[in-house]
Amino acid sequence: MDGQELNAAIAEAYSPEWLYGEDLPRDVTVEIEAVTFEKLRNAGKRKKEGDEPQSGKAVLKFRGKRKRLALNVVNERILEAIHGKEATGWIGKSITLTKRHGIWFGHHECAVRIAVPSGLQLTKSLRLLIEEKYGSEKPVAWHPTLDR
Repeated sequence: MDGQELNAAIAEAYSPEWLYGEDLPRDVTVEIEAVTFEKLRNAGKRKKEGDEPQSGKAVLKFRGKRKRLALNVVNERILEAIHGKEATGWIGKSITLTKRHGIWFGHHECAVRIAVPSGLQLTKSLRLLIEEKYGSEKPVAWHPTLDR
């Protein structure tokens, strides 16, 4: 990859259209306006020569907001637990976004996480997935039902 391609990949990966943890001054509740499925590139700093775009990801657009959120597996599963497996059923529903600091892929980062509503019963497999991805530290908006 030459310098021009690298610059373009980084600009695309860190485009102002995407929501990052640093963008959230506090927990914020948003309404899902649209859900799309898109193929996205790896972030430039992680891109290896010859990498193709990642497999597709669900992407959320929020009512009245400019930035969109590409869902990782944990956020997608939490969203399914809250509003069901049918993505079309997510439209018009509200979720609370929070930020979480951690080390992913060897870099300290601030990520966006969907907060788990108090009282939501999670399956054991989802609880284990969250623990695996979050580690022993819990997200900022962690709720007691996850400790069951």
